[in-house]
Amino acid sequence: MGHRREFLKQAGFLAVNSLAAAASPTPGRDTIVVENAEMRLVISSTGIARSLIHKASGQECLESGQEISMFSVTQERPYDNELQLSYPAKPKAFAAENVRRENDRLVVTFELVGYEASIRLRIADSFIGFTLESLEYKGYTSLRHKRKTEIDSAVFLQLPVRNRKRFGEWLNVMWDDEVAVNVLGTDPYARVDSTEGKSFRILQAGTVDSVKTNGVGGALIVTESRHLLDRIAKVEDEYRLPKGVASRRRKEYRNSYYEVSEVAPDEIDRHT
Repeated sequence: MGHRREFLKQAGFLAVNSLAAAASPTPGRDTIVVENAEMRLVISSTGIARSLIHKASGQECLESGQEISMFSVTQERPYDNELQLSYPAKPKAFAAENVRRENDRLVVTFELVGYEASIRLRIADSFIGFTLESLEYKGYTSLRHKRKTEIDSAVFLQLPVRNRKRFGEWLNVMWDDEVAVNVLGTDPYARVDSTEGKSFRILQAGTVDSVKTNGVGGALIVTESRHLLDRIAKVEDEYRLPKGVASRRRKEYRNSYYEVSEVAPDEIDRHT
């Protein structure tokens, strides 16, 4: 009887620990960790962002339980004959099927369409850059060989970020008095956007094929809110972007907008 009790006790202990392990975002052999001095991003082998930790505060920045792929490709309608029989004739996103890391790149294959993406990582103390270096047809899927079809757009960074006190649409940043999470473009060709959820907002960066696909990039910043503009300035420097932060900090910034009305010609000189 004592042996039976001990067996049940050990079984219960193992069950509790198994449930805790399943709920934990601790990386294992089926996860990829991408981190810098300020953040730690854990990605599953199927392309789901499992955790995004702000290291200094220990705060989890992602909404748990959201099975949202970090990577996807979209067709304005399914172009493959078999897929036309399965899906309606409207935009269809195909999520990542497998993700692996090869040195400073993430290699992503997508379900059903036979494409593979190579995403270069640029890990700096202030940000992590994601650049879609290539999106190529490889002629295979997990089902069978597929004929090549067009890809109209792609997403190379997408995260379900927990709601905070404020959201800044122009900078695509979620922040409060402590932590800021920011997804922004690193070149003029990136399509940066967000979608509102119930208790989170999906921040994303992607491409449109009619504009440009290969070589388009974005950056992820997770930092103390008081440092956000400093981190954005670093991105601007690294990618040779216009100096938006420096402009914003100039004392003349408040003079950027000047409106006059009912001005007589003999008064115009004093407005210049």
